[in-house]
Amino acid sequence: GRVEGYAARLHYTTEWIAQGVERGLFRDVTPGLGGVPDTRPIRFMSRHPDSYAPLKGESLYAKDNLRDIVRMEETINRIPRSYLPKEKLAAVEERIQSGDILCFATSIDGLDYSHVVIAFREKPGARLGFIHASSSAKKVVVEPRTLEAYLQANPRINGVTVLRLNE
Repeated sequence: GRVEGYAARLHYTTEWIAQGVERGLFRDVTPGLGGVPDTRPIRFMSRHPDSYAPLKGESLYAKDNLRDIVRMEETINRIPRSYLPKEKLAAVEERIQSGDILCFATSIDGLDYSHVVIAFREKPGARLGFIHASSSAKKVVVEPRTLEAYLQANPRINGVTVLRLNE
């Protein structure tokens, strides 16, 4: 369908996950890996309108967009989501497959996820790594650290949501 208005676009990863699951593109395998519910409210955009040009200022356009974003966030907050805490990763790492999509659950107030990557193993039995669009390298890279090491080095990442493509 058509996207009507700024708030109708996908602004949060939670929306993208819900649409992908609904369309049968992938399934969320996080609960089966020991994931825990994430009940923190999503409200980053409405709490930081000056960070988004369509929400910034006192124009009717900005006010209407902000009102619509608040409604959209209320809808998103009704979507259940879970993540595997990074402290639990080692126990289930072998059950995560190359090609799984990993969404990094963040501790940033009001935000659901901070990054999306693809799980990757060099060879069977190797430690789990990932491929991602690196902001520091400004290109897609195979991360040199294991997933576990990367998560442990980043205090703002709470854990991962694991999505598996349907065949």
